[in-house]
Amino acid sequence: MIQMPKLSLSHQEIILPEESANRKRWARRLFLVLAVLFGISFAVDAQTSTILPQSCIWQHLTGLPCPFCGLIRSLLEISHGRLASAVSYHLFGPLVYAGGLLGLAWSFYSWVSKGKTALSARFTRTAKWAAAVLGLLWIGWWLWRIMLIIY
Repeated sequence: MIQMPKLSLSHQEIILPEESANRKRWARRLFLVLAVLFGISFAVDAQTSTILPQSCIWQHLTGLPCPFCGLIRSLLEISHGRLASAVSYHLFGPLVYAGGLLGLAWSFYSWVSKGKTALSARFTRTAKWAAAVLGLLWIGWWLWRIMLIIY
């Protein structure tokens, strides 16, 4: 007789056991990557480091900043407690840093809870809309930054 896999209900959706294992594996990897990146951010100081490039390839070729120019330095400044300096490098640095911390916490929870997620479908929809609005604001800020340089 063929046995069907047991289904578990989580937040009104059906999750197969192998899907839960894939989520756990993905969450573990995300947690480890974010933990290493945060560890590096505390070890490297943006003001004294010689390993950071002075400009990105886009800026080197065009003379104009890319949407991510200054973001790494901003994140490093936040790790060292210099928020004003971080905002001067990149306006969206604090939001990216906060998103990284949320991702770290969420991936740890999902990893230790064996692939379960604490996010409801409504929260996920709201997060997608918020990410879209944030992306549009980011692009608008980048274009404004370019306009200030050109004119």
